[in-house]
Amino acid sequence: MSRKRARSKSAPSYRFHKASNQAIVSIGGKMYYLGEYDSEESHQRYKQTLADHWNPPGTSSKPALRQLAQSITVGHLAVEYGKYVKTKHGDGSNEWKQVQLVLREVRATYGHLEASEFGPIRFENYRQSLIDQDLSRGVIKRKSNYVLKMYQQGVKFELIPPELWQRLLAVGPVEMKTKPRPKRGAVALEIVKKTQLELTPTVSDMVEVHRLIGARPTEVCTMRPCDIDRSQDVWVYTPASHKTEHHGHSRKIAIGPQAQAVLARYLLRDPQAFCFTPSEAYDQHYEQRNQNRKTPMNQGNRQRPRKPK
Repeated sequence: MSRKRARSKSAPSYRFHKASNQAIVSIGGKMYYLGEYDSEESHQRYKQTLADHWNPPGTSSKPALRQLAQSITVGHLAVEYGKYVKTKHGDGSNEWKQVQLVLREVRATYGHLEASEFGPIRFENYRQSLIDQDLSRGVIKRKSNYVLKMYQQGVKFELIPPELWQRLLAVGPVEMKTKPRPKRGAVALEIVKKTQLELTPTVSDMVEVHRLIGARPTEVCTMRPCDIDRSQDVWVYTPASHKTEHHGHSRKIAIGPQAQAVLARYLLRDPQAFCFTPSEAYDQHYEQRNQNRKTPMNQGNRQRPRKPK
């Protein structure tokens, strides 16, 4: 009478398969190929395969996932999360550049720690280091969220158990002392007038229009004749785009007689062209420099033509 062989409590071994020159592991009579033998990728696949397909005798859960988390470091999580962000947003995106800076800081300070060792206290210490750098609340919140997302993706990739991410969530929002901001009053009109005397005529007119109609600086720079309704005594400027249009808000700016007098000489150009152009301001600037020069024209430093674009 044959005896039934007892099931081994040890995990299936990581082995070399000579025929395919690959690493393998056998679980339940099925062979799993892991890639090039003794490579980092094959060892990672071995641990992941155990987490997905093997349970020790007498258990119904997958404790191999916890065993895997014990070997995952914060630096490893940072690398995996960096790959995810780079693939999703592209290596030239601003999101990737911001995440890269945070991950570089985290790896330099906490990269050698196991993922389970980076808990609420160390996370709070990291946020305190950001506060000590006198960063704004928004910047601190964004950088902290990148660390939280790093652990969240670790759970998604089944590299760490969910409770490691949940422990960091328990820290709560950023707490920092609010510093009273210095009050900034409006610049005196006489200072504005003195400043305009030092500007080129185009830039000076832009400042005057900005002061008279109360538009945003970008709206003054992008003003076009076709955007101005001159059918009434008070003109109405409707910017082609503005910063609140994604909320469904409309933007109309009234232009009174004083601003109309300044704008009048800029409305005779192509209706689709900008009223204020940098090239005109550039030419006026160098014309003023030429008029104010002290060295005679016949002694070098003659005005040169502008370089073609």
